[in-house]
Amino acid sequence: ILPFIRRMIDGATPIHLVEAPTMGSGKGLLTNLISIVATGATCDARTMPEHEDEIRKMLTAELINGRPIILLDNVSDKKKLDSAALASIVTAPRWTDRFLGESLMVTVPNNALWLMTGNNPKLSDEMARRCVRVRIDPRVDRPWLRAKFKHAAIADWAKENRPALVHAVLTLIQAWIAAGRPGHGVSLGSFEAWSTIVGGVLGVAQIPGFLGNLDELYETANTDGQMWREFVAAWWDVFRRQPQKVGDLNRLCEQRDLMLSVRGDGSSRSQQTRLATALGNKRDRLFDGLAVKRMSFNKHKGAFLYALAPIDGGVDPGPGDQSSLDLIDPIESADLVGIADLVRTSAVAGPPDINTIETITSTESADLADLSLGSFTEMKNAHAHVRDRVCREKCIETDAPDPPEVRQVRAVSAIDTNKVTYERRTSEGEVRLRSAPPAWSAVTKRGSIDLADLP
Repeated sequence: ILPFIRRMIDGATPIHLVEAPTMGSGKGLLTNLISIVATGATCDARTMPEHEDEIRKMLTAELINGRPIILLDNVSDKKKLDSAALASIVTAPRWTDRFLGESLMVTVPNNALWLMTGNNPKLSDEMARRCVRVRIDPRVDRPWLRAKFKHAAIADWAKENRPALVHAVLTLIQAWIAAGRPGHGVSLGSFEAWSTIVGGVLGVAQIPGFLGNLDELYETANTDGQMWREFVAAWWDVFRRQPQKVGDLNRLCEQRDLMLSVRGDGSSRSQQTRLATALGNKRDRLFDGLAVKRMSFNKHKGAFLYALAPIDGGVDPGPGDQSSLDLIDPIESADLVGIADLVRTSAVAGPPDINTIETITSTESADLADLSLGSFTEMKNAHAHVRDRVCREKCIETDAPDPPEVRQVRAVSAIDTNKVTYERRTSEGEVRLRSAPPAWSAVTKRGSIDLADLP
């Protein structure tokens, strides 16, 4: 259907992955039948180059040629397919790249039908989510020796009956248009327009199963995701919410033979370093309802701890799983190669306890100049450390006519005149403390006291 309705889709279309468990199952034949119905001829096949730069050049050349169908044949089952160029071009309505052999950029539309074949191919996360699966399972040991087909030479039969096949496809599309172009309830991210139109055509034709095998594709093709799900399940089973060092998680992996391809077969320190890097790359990723969280950071020692956090709809944490992260032991800095950034989180049981202190009630502002000579002399003789005494309530002023009680007001030295204004924010509001003018300047007018006489 897609080649006949492609220009009605405003956006990209996914790769149609035709896979089978063994060779000779009919993957290439099926892609040729699609091309015969759409164009009248078999499609030109090409394999994926080894290097990323060569992949990009090949894809650009294919789009410049304007091929309606691009077939990437026989994807290797020994190496995971992970191409940044292919992932980008499939989701881009228009592709821009340098013209081969010239210093010239070229922009071409991406209206092709993308096909890919392989025997149980291995796909990265980026490639798996850009594919829809067509699975052929012949259920015989040597499928290329099969016989007794309804159409022995089906490619020749398709060429001879192409007008009837095209008429049938156009009838399905016209029925969808006549029905008001209804959409489809299932949508695939980055390919929403394709999901709506193609799913709508199949829905009107009452053909079930549209995008019904995506979960199976992700589970079988993406072995990396399955490995992480097994690791996270064992992690949760042993440690629950408790933050753990990378070394502890590495020992868990050794005991249960987990994350082998990630940790490698080096020394224990090498395995911890590789596992720490992988955990940093997977932070905040969700696996079966459990998110990998990086819980602590010590900027002086480079310390990270990791924990699992159930997300809504995930695993029920059960009672007693809450933990305090106020004090967390640091881990070896070598465990954390290549990891950066952290939002520090901690669970606090409640506000800290503060001993009861005597309150100071503020009154109208006054000046130390009002102190008498006798009072000043009494201050001098009462204590050897008079310079550190607390400025009494006459040093406090507020704008409120009836000021509230103030707790924990900062003490102001009676002879420190370098700082003019102090500010302290309390639960009752903002209180301004003003240091008094030099007391001796007023006292000397009334008597013979001088700063030189003070201890």
